[in-house]
Amino acid sequence: EVGRYAMATSDGQMNQPPQDEVIRIHELWEHTKNELKNKAQQLADLERDRAMEVEQLQLEHTNGMREMQTISVELRDKTRYLETQLQNAKEENRRLADMVEEQSKRVREQEVRSAQAATFTAQHEQRVQELQQTPRR
Repeated sequence: EVGRYAMATSDGQMNQPPQDEVIRIHELWEHTKNELKNKAQQLADLERDRAMEVEQLQLEHTNGMREMQTISVELRDKTRYLETQLQNAKEENRRLADMVEEQSKRVREQEVRSAQAATFTAQHEQRVQELQQTPRR
């Protein structure tokens, strides 16, 4: 060990560094080693925290996508249901419109028959009056 710490002097002789210099260098080395260990632990903690945050964000993203898919399916189903209701309502509307048209046609026909019956009745009453007014033989 002594040879490792020996230093050459200007005249070429090997000189041993003072003991307190060795202690100071050793303390600096220990301090640096502890700082490096602490920084390594801090870095590991930061990386672990970051990994947990990334995992949480991925989980939230996945859950959000599932929720959007569920909502999309629900909206598609609701749209189909409403389209079916709309189609049924249109068919009912056409059926009712046809029924109204048929009833209107019948009313017009009935009005024509009523008008004809009224004309016939008026003519008949007039004829009856004429017959009643003519002297009998």
